[in-house]
Amino acid sequence: GLALTGATLIAAGLLALAWAPAVAWAVLGCFCAGLGFYMLHNTLQVQATQMAPEARGTAVTLFACLLFLGQSAGVLVVAFSVDRGWLLPVFSAAALGVLALGFVISRRVQARGAVMGA
Repeated sequence: GLALTGATLIAAGLLALAWAPAVAWAVLGCFCAGLGFYMLHNTLQVQATQMAPEARGTAVTLFACLLFLGQSAGVLVVAFSVDRGWLLPVFSAAALGVLALGFVISRRVQARGAVMGA
């Protein structure tokens, strides 16, 4: 549900930013990516708090640490790609990657809900 929809919006936003024929498309891409991030991030954060109830503080700290580490590494990769003119393929690959992440997270959340509901 929410994770897959969020990932789809992020992917659409990244593709709009990469392939935008006009600036207006970039504005739409930023809106889609921002809304999608809100949806996917909230799903991941809730899962982080539920994964290890006995160590909730550690789980949330690890989640936040990896989130910020990933953002930092992403900036390095994209900066390297911009300098070499690889922006279109990198944004397109990122769109595919986040879509795959959303699919995997969505399936796992649904499976976990089915187990907890039984």
